[in-house]
Amino acid sequence: YGTSFDAYSNARIIGGRLECFVRELGYPARFHVPPDHYDLNTPAIAVDAGLGEQGRNSLCISPELGSNTRLGVVTTSIPMEVDKPIDFGVKEFCKKCKICADSCPTGALSYKEKPDVHYGYRRWRVNSGACYQGWASIAKPYTSGCRICLSVCPYTRKNNWLHAASRYVDPRDPTGITSSLLLWMQKALFKVPHRKDFLLPPKGKNASYRLPPDWLQAEKWFDINNKG
Repeated sequence: YGTSFDAYSNARIIGGRLECFVRELGYPARFHVPPDHYDLNTPAIAVDAGLGEQGRNSLCISPELGSNTRLGVVTTSIPMEVDKPIDFGVKEFCKKCKICADSCPTGALSYKEKPDVHYGYRRWRVNSGACYQGWASIAKPYTSGCRICLSVCPYTRKNNWLHAASRYVDPRDPTGITSSLLLWMQKALFKVPHRKDFLLPPKGKNASYRLPPDWLQAEKWFDINNKG
């Protein structure tokens, strides 16, 4: 949770400076950065801006960082060259994958084969009420919120040589063999807790997808019991 808000803090600094710069040029501007002080859907705008594609988990999946991004937006009327959406195979991969839907403890993510139009644009629909309920109720000893669909997404894997090669080869393979092989490896070699185990007792085990950073494991440095 600390690293997440650190990224949002950096986005606020960048957004605030860009807002001031645009206003000095004589144009209106306002920055929008979650988790508050924003009035728009940041993943949808990031997709339109060509930063990535929207996945089954409803997040913007970028070629470089997968789902693990923190987005900020500056709205303005300044004339500019407009970018185009990109396609690097996310939608086709998500049709097969469904790992995020399998891991969602609230069942909020869709299993549909194809996305449909929702709120004016095409995407896989998320049960926002169930998602928010899970987000608000799943509280780890060292964090708050959920982020499971972000963590288990294959595109969020660390950028080693294997995943860098996979991101290059898969979009260029019209047969779909590469994506099928990658999914088999992901599901066979990387085990994650059962979806219900992420819930708090008595329904689950308060399971974690991975250990937090060393500096967030307070029990290593202080004589406390954080499992109460």
